[in-house]
Amino acid sequence: MKRILILAAVVSACCWAQPARDCQPAPSNVGGALYPCIHSDLRITFQMVAPEAHKVLVATNNADGGIGKGPVELVRDQSGAWSVTVGPVVPGFHYYWYVVDGIEVSDPSSESYYGHNKELSGVEVPEKGTDFYDVQNVPHGDVRIHWYQSKSTGLWRRAYVYTPPDYDRNTGARYPVLYLQHGANENGSSWSRQGRAGLILDNLIAAGKAKAMIVVMETGYASQPPAPFGPAPAPAAAVGPGPSAFERIVLDDLIPMIDGTYRTVADREHRAMAGLSMGGAQTLQITLSHLDKFAWIGCFSAPIRSFDAKTAYNGVFADRAAFNRQVHLFWIGAGTAETAMHDGAKAMHEALDRAGIRNVFYESQGTAHEFQTWRRDLAEFAPRLFREMAASAPPVAEIWKFDRIDQIGGYKTTVLGHPQVIDSPVGKAVEFNGVDDALFVDVHPLAGAETFTWEIVFRPDPGGAPEQRFFHLQEKDPQTGEDTAARMLSEIRVIDGQWCLDSFATKDGQSRALLNRERLHPLGLWYRVAMVYDGHELRNYVDGVLQGAGELHMMPQGPGRSSIGVRINKVNYFKGAVSLARMTRAALAPEEFLKLPSTQ
Repeated sequence: MKRILILAAVVSACCWAQPARDCQPAPSNVGGALYPCIHSDLRITFQMVAPEAHKVLVATNNADGGIGKGPVELVRDQSGAWSVTVGPVVPGFHYYWYVVDGIEVSDPSSESYYGHNKELSGVEVPEKGTDFYDVQNVPHGDVRIHWYQSKSTGLWRRAYVYTPPDYDRNTGARYPVLYLQHGANENGSSWSRQGRAGLILDNLIAAGKAKAMIVVMETGYASQPPAPFGPAPAPAAAVGPGPSAFERIVLDDLIPMIDGTYRTVADREHRAMAGLSMGGAQTLQITLSHLDKFAWIGCFSAPIRSFDAKTAYNGVFADRAAFNRQVHLFWIGAGTAETAMHDGAKAMHEALDRAGIRNVFYESQGTAHEFQTWRRDLAEFAPRLFREMAASAPPVAEIWKFDRIDQIGGYKTTVLGHPQVIDSPVGKAVEFNGVDDALFVDVHPLAGAETFTWEIVFRPDPGGAPEQRFFHLQEKDPQTGEDTAARMLSEIRVIDGQWCLDSFATKDGQSRALLNRERLHPLGLWYRVAMVYDGHELRNYVDGVLQGAGELHMMPQGPGRSSIGVRINKVNYFKGAVSLARMTRAALAPEEFLKLPSTQ
């Protein structure tokens, strides 16, 4: 009887106390509810009206869930309203619930969201300056609830299916499909409700940033069919080494049902799968075991441990050329505040880089194992999907051959000093004396490139300065003609008679320097060096071997000019020779780099 009275008091009571002026009701509140409210400094005030209660706590899902450690005890006022202010908190969506005299209850002032295997309260904390997951004045798609019967289990299942805004109007169109999985103890509704996947896609499609696509969100648990007269096995998720009930449902039931019901393009080139946490592990297990079904793969905060690129997932990464040919996007994402998941994701990314597997590593700054991380993941991942369908031509590349002094790559040069054209084992080359030789070209060959690979075939010679810049791409202000701060640099540092590669790129305050003084190489030999930018990370290579990598979110640079053999302001002269440069407007894998003839 006591439990009934407490719950009745909680559910039926009104929010008596008015919030402070700077505390706005959370967007996740039910209509008219004043609490929880969000302060301008991102603190949250919780309030529960329970006059008959003796102790009230507010609890959250975990210590790194954005709100902070809990549970936190509320304080009762004379009217019977219990309240507490916590934070500041991380923006985004956070689960919470109340514990009233030892009994867990949802907040009647909050919308309900399925998490932790039950309906919970949730608080949405707006992020200033961020609207990519908000309702905007753009065309909107639909999230449909689609019931179907699984032939694998004999049970009825429910999928949530996002169709893009023009789906019902443009009846002649067919669409690619993204299968998008939730995390542990959630269900198929989680991505559309907590994750706001439909709104994210609406906004991306309206802005022309993402292809119109169908998104399928299913509950990632399933049971094998029960034996006659026996109980059904416990639900299981596809995270183990072998096929599971859910894997069979995806392959044998879900995909055929979607392709047979909706206007899809029913082939692997137009099919992607991604998931968060447990759903990320499911994605890896299912897609990497069935590359005949999927060409686009994304794992967001997946539990990745002790990853070995040679043996993982039955050796699917062992043939890097075959994998890179089959998989158009392999995305690894994590929040910087979810230490274990982030470290595992980064280790996987680095191992794949060393193995020559094309991949994109995305870090959500300051967020933990929560939906703000995964919303950001989806907003960055979705625009990359199905992009090569528009054209199968190879990426645009510009080649500069250094076989004459008066022009390079078809562009007229300005010559400083007396650089010489020489014959070399790799063909014609221009040799620089390290004192006053240089070439200037009034063009920036990578202006406007969102991603790129900048390759150079060169020979650094003994006798030069400790710091030598052999190639420099410089942006100019279109109004004044003056150099801006935006630039890309390729240098060497000479250490104890050997050299290491020094790469740098910057634009609008975003910059990354790559210099590994332990990666030393002999002078006097020919090398291939490369700088690769995939939109999220800058990497540099010597002869196809990774030297360094670092996160970079850089806008494309504008038109400008280039210098070879010296810094653009005529310091740090280079002693050696340059034979060839190739600038490609795409992030290439090492096996796609220029090949160097056997010269030494």
